[in-house]
Order: sequence, then C-alpha cells, then structure tokens
Amino acid sequence: MEEKPTVQQRALIILVSVLVSLCGIWYLEDCFGLNTCGSSEASMIRYLEDQSIGGWGYYKVLKTAREGWVRAALCEKRDDPETRYVIFFERRLFGLRWAKRSEGLFPPEGLALSGTWNSWNSDLSSRCAAAVYGDNRTGTVEGYASGDAPEVHRANLEADYILDLYTLDGIEALPQALQTY
Repeated sequence: MEEKPTVQQRALIILVSVLVSLCGIWYLEDCFGLNTCGSSEASMIRYLEDQSIGGWGYYKVLKTAREGWVRAALCEKRDDPETRYVIFFERRLFGLRWAKRSEGLFPPEGLALSGTWNSWNSDLSSRCAAAVYGDNRTGTVEGYASGDAPEVHRANLEADYILDLYTLDGIEALPQALQTY
C-alpha cells in the first residue's frame, strides 16, 4: 500500500518548487534582462547604439575593450557629444551574455582611472576590474602608472581615445591613484 505525502511534505515540496522557480527567474533576468547583450562586440555596440532592438539608443561607441570577465565601452551621448561615458559589462551565462554593471563620466581631456570591485566573502577574496580611459587625441599624455596597483601602467600612448582594462582579482580595494606623464 502506497503512502500519501503528509501536509507538511506537500508544503515543503511547494516551498522548494517556489524557491527554485524564483532562483531560475532571477538567473534568467541576470542573463537575459534589459541590461544584457549578446557575447560579441557587435552585439554590445548594437545594444548601446540601437534603440529599435531594445537597447539604449542614445550612445555613440568610440572604443571598446575586453579583458577576461569584463568588457568596457567608451561612449558619447548622441545629442551631447561633449558628455562621454565609460560603461562596464560583466560576463554572464558562461560568456554567452554580457550584463551592464556600471558607468561613469570621463574627463574632457586627459585620463581617468575607474572600475568595479566586489568582495564576496570575509577572507578578502575579491573581483576587480580597473580601467584607464580618456581622451588623448592631442597626444599630450605619453604614459601612465598607478601607485596603488603596479600592474596598471603603460607607456608610448597613441594620440587617440584610450581604454585599457586590467583584471586585478584578489586585491583589497579598487586602485585610485593614477599618475600621467
């Protein structure tokens, strides 16, 4: 004779089903939501420039870069070319999707240092991506270095927009100091 599940067992099955469904919805939103795009550089550019496909539509992409699990784009607003942004994306769904994580303004001239930093447990394991970016079309900046992170440096810069990404996983904070020469 087969036993029927008790009321408590049924409630537990329903609760677990609801939790699994909510986690699945959260995961799908993180991978396929409004702030995501496909895996290619062209897909990211379409997402930023083309409003007809559900993207933002008010940016013009100036330059892109990718380093490991992070991707970034330098953009200017279509209606105000003097307002420029750096926009960071993080890899999702095993690299098949990219999710927009943050953005920030960059100076009209010269270089800036910014990025994303997250710590997910108490032993200071961290995920960090730093970007050096800006407008060097005049060629006045020949190189840069960060006092906080020695691996963030470059010389012989081109006279163009600069967008250099560095993954610095495991550091205690996002680098802040940038010296240009």
